[in-house]
Amino acid sequence: MWMAIAITAIIFSVGNILFGHFNEKIPKWKRVTKVVLTGTR
Repeated sequence: MWMAIAITAIIFSVGNILFGHFNEKIPKWKRVTKVVLTGTR
């Protein structure tokens, strides 16, 4: 059960990063790296 929740959370986080319109000037790789390293959006 927890694995499904974790995978869903990862998909939503990456989706928000890649399709976010509020941080258009920041490269996508920097946004993904920030979430992976710090766990924040």
